[in-house]
Parts: sequence; structure tokens; C-alpha cells
Amino acid sequence: MLTVEETSKRLSISRTRVFGLINAGQLISVKIGRSTRIPTKCIEEFIDRLISDPQMLARF
Repeated sequence: MLTVEETSKRLSISRTRVFGLINAGQLISVKIGRSTRIPTKCIEEFIDRLISDPQMLARF
């Protein structure tokens, strides 16, 4: 599982954008105590959806 910071670096987006994707339900996260973690598999699935759905890529 990756932190929000690690996820933002992997996707080349801001931390705020990562939280926005989480809040929009486009990226799944898990709370561990006060920390938000994103499973690596969920990041890969998000990227796959971006690739397969041109409209989603345009919104991203």
C-alpha cells in the first residue's frame, strides 16, 4: 500500500488531486489510524481504466 504522497508521485499529480480522486470514488483508499493508504492494485486498476476509457482520460 502506498501513501497519498507516494501515489501522487507515481501518478505525477498533486496530493490534492489524489484526495479528489478518492473523494470522487475513482481511487479506493484505506484508512489506517490517521493515515490514508492506497492499495497498489487499486492504482493499477485506476490506470487501466484511464487507458481503456478515453473520456475518463480527458476528465483526468
